[in-house]
Amino acid sequence: MDMSHSAEMKDLMQLCEKYVVQSYPDSNSFQRLLCAQQLKAVSIDKFGMRWHPMIIRWCLAIRHKSQAAYDT
Repeated sequence: MDMSHSAEMKDLMQLCEKYVVQSYPDSNSFQRLLCAQQLKAVSIDKFGMRWHPMIIRWCLAIRHKSQAAYDT
């Protein structure tokens, strides 16, 4: 991904974060955690990201249910 796409993605994620915070006022909600982790991922080097354990468990659960769902 080039720098312009990365900047666009970061801007989009920041807008989404505002929507998610309004829609899910509980600061412990999974939706807010997922949004925060995605925003963090577009803000740093892709090889330096350490995902939250809940996100890792969720991805593994999706992969365990269906490889096609995970790939999508």
